Amino acid sequence: MRILQLCIRVPFPPVDGGSIAMYHMQKSLHENGAKLKVLSFNTIKQLTDLDSLDEGYKKMTRIEGIYLDNRIKPFAALFNVFTGESYHIIRFVKRDFEEALINILKKEKFDTIILESLFMIPYMEVIRQFSNAKVILRTHNIEHLIWKRLAQSEKKWLRKWYLNLLADRLQHYEQWALNRVDGIAAMTSDDESY
Repeated sequence: MRILQLCIRVPFPPVDGGSIAMYHMQKSLHENGAKLKVLSFNTIKQLTDLDSLDEGYKKMTRIEGIYLDNRIKPFAALFNVFTGESYHIIRFVKRDFEEALINILKKEKFDTIILESLFMIPYMEVIRQFSNAKVILRTHNIEHLIWKRLAQSEKKWLRKWYLNLLADRLQHYEQWALNRVDGIAAMTSDDESY
């Protein structure tokens, strides 16, 4: 089986919950005979020197990384209030990533494409245009619930309003996105029930 995994950040070394989950998925797929290809954001927060990665890992994943400065930018966040879009999602829309994905899909055929998190959904249009692979969304969290909880605990009214706005837009996007994929792999039984 040929599998393309799109990752929100470089999963190696596996040092936190998300990277551990992505790494173990890669390892399991590889151990079960899958031919794996990984395209990942290389985020400023967890910037990784891809050349210095373990050779075995690079061989197993054939990883490519696209730099992404996904820090929250106050002016962009403020302007986003007037757009109706989820600020969380648009921070992960990058032309370089889309071009790398197109190049991969033109060169290789895949049976399955795994999207590691909701933040990979913006690339569905490209995937559908250049591939017939089944697309599985691997939800690491129910993202909007995290932001709803933050809003509930916030005391300052303006910040509370903004956090609720972010959560509502993210919830709308999550519900829309779930109908765009061929399958969903939830991390927890609570997430599966939701």
